[in-house]
Amino acid sequence: MRHHSGQGEAIRWTRALLATVSAALVFPAAAPAAGWSAAVRFPPGHDPKIGSKWTFNGTAKRGKTQLSGDYRYTLYFKGRSLADLGGQSKWRSFKDGHFSHALNFATKNSENGRGITEAIGLPLAIKVEVKTQYGTQTFSDDFTLERG
Repeated sequence: MRHHSGQGEAIRWTRALLATVSAALVFPAAAPAAGWSAAVRFPPGHDPKIGSKWTFNGTAKRGKTQLSGDYRYTLYFKGRSLADLGGQSKWRSFKDGHFSHALNFATKNSENGRGITEAIGLPLAIKVEVKTQYGTQTFSDDFTLERG
């Protein structure tokens, strides 16, 4: 029986797909980052206020095992990193699968003397990176800074 060229192409693609799936089943260790999860929880009603602490919490685990690793955050305004204004942390380590970090949106940054009050009412974003021996996962959230 002769196949139309479209049918032959479909059969070749189907065979290639089956071979790939079979290889993945035989060699499951080929994806070392698989099998671990992380989560970051931002405060409910998550808009922070000037002068108040705003705490986010994170977890990392593989199965029932609590992982250790590192995390950092970066703040953004309209897609631009605010790292140069003190809006990025250094990598911080955590153990036993949990971390918690409190941000204080002070009226003046002690490092550079700049205030953040100009950002009141503007759309901001935070990105939290969680890194373990199995890889890195990123979480983000949008918020608006409110008056204290």
